[in-house]
Amino acid sequence: MMLPDYTVKNRERDIHVPNFNLRVGALELIENGELRLIHRRRYGLVGNNGIGKTTLLKAMAHFEIEGFPRHHRVLHVQQEVRASEKSVLQVVLDSDVERKALLAEEAQVLARLNARAKAEEASQVEGTPVGSAEEDRESDQERLALIYERLNIIEAHSAEGRAASILTGLGFSLDMQAGQTDALSGGWRMRVSLAAALFIEPDLLMLDEPTNHLDLEAVIWLQNYLQNYKHTLIVVSHDRAFVNEVATDVIHFHNKKLIYYRGDYNNFEGTRKEHLRTQKRAYEAQRAKIAYARVHRQVQVQCEASIARSIKNQRT
Repeated sequence: MMLPDYTVKNRERDIHVPNFNLRVGALELIENGELRLIHRRRYGLVGNNGIGKTTLLKAMAHFEIEGFPRHHRVLHVQQEVRASEKSVLQVVLDSDVERKALLAEEAQVLARLNARAKAEEASQVEGTPVGSAEEDRESDQERLALIYERLNIIEAHSAEGRAASILTGLGFSLDMQAGQTDALSGGWRMRVSLAAALFIEPDLLMLDEPTNHLDLEAVIWLQNYLQNYKHTLIVVSHDRAFVNEVATDVIHFHNKKLIYYRGDYNNFEGTRKEHLRTQKRAYEAQRAKIAYARVHRQVQVQCEASIARSIKNQRT
């Protein structure tokens, strides 16, 4: 996950990028498309195989779409974690790079503050000045307050318990959680990757075929978990029943555009079929109108020709 930019003033939770293009080399996948994601809604992204769904998700995750807001934590889950000697639980905990960086910086700031306090104490005993110690201490204290504020927002205090609970839901026993990831098969490492994503809880979570390596019990747990997800979600899956259970909206990637439908997958199918039937009726009505006009014109031409012949015969 790429770290977001929190210095921007606009911290809007919804995502709206109008009139964007997406291409791979000379191939244009989206032309003047609109990206419209509402906070806390869950989207099923559907479209023909090879149309570019995964490419679109990757572009969002790497902030490669012009105008895409940079203050969101965005994560695209597609591949398994690398084999490692670390325990499964530790890999999940370490996956939140922001939390890890904040904890490391917290330790550094606290070390500086402690060292400065000892230096001040020694200077008071010896009667020697410490220089700009007061200004440096205030700067570190301000930074420490910001670190604690951010750690609180991402719920760092409950990290280990949340990670263990997610792993349990995805089928990991306590022994498996304590075991090394390099002892796991590719399918189980994919579950670790999924667990890490759920643990991070990004502002925009994008899951690519998340049920591929899950048994029925884990699939049911995952869909129940995602139904209560606190942020925005995009799911790509061939498991239509899963999408139907999770999605509040559907995005149809079609003809270089993103078309939005409210409701689950069944609602999307019904609405689209009705739309296609309406289009077909309109097309057939237009063809019938054109055919009628053509026949009418032919009859008119024949009548005009017949009248012309009659007039000619009368004159002769």
